[in-house]
Amino acid sequence: MANPADLRICLDVASLTAKRTGSVTGNIWVSVDDITFPGVSWHDFPVPVLEWWARAVISLRRGKGGSARCSFMDGPFAFNLVRLSSEKWQIQLLDCHGDTEQLEYSAEVRPDQVIHEFQRISASLLDYLDQHELRSPDIERLRRAHVGLIDLGIG
Repeated sequence: MANPADLRICLDVASLTAKRTGSVTGNIWVSVDDITFPGVSWHDFPVPVLEWWARAVISLRRGKGGSARCSFMDGPFAFNLVRLSSEKWQIQLLDCHGDTEQLEYSAEVRPDQVIHEFQRISASLLDYLDQHELRSPDIERLRRAHVGLIDLGIG
């Protein structure tokens, strides 16, 4: 792969707000090269979203299926990661309004870089949650998914 895209998961820690119910909301979005998706400062539920995405990446890396769907909770947006080879994946940014999916952008990415990025962002969010002594079943599921990412041996 000549020039793989640079995938970043962006989390605005300053925007995080914990509810009495234990849910956490805040700004989270994906950046691929210079493309932000679904947009800068997309407001969502980062704890369950990152847990879903981490589990999808783990399954894809372990060879369970040829693609992984990573959906945002608060809106009709998602991205797919598609295995092209053991050293090459494709990311597809999708707008899922209505009955069809609109491909907004796609690029090749390196699996190791993707996994490292998921390790980094989940560790960052868990550090924040621990510093603020926040606990919930969603947080514990994210913690287990983070361990699964670390067990992949990348980073």
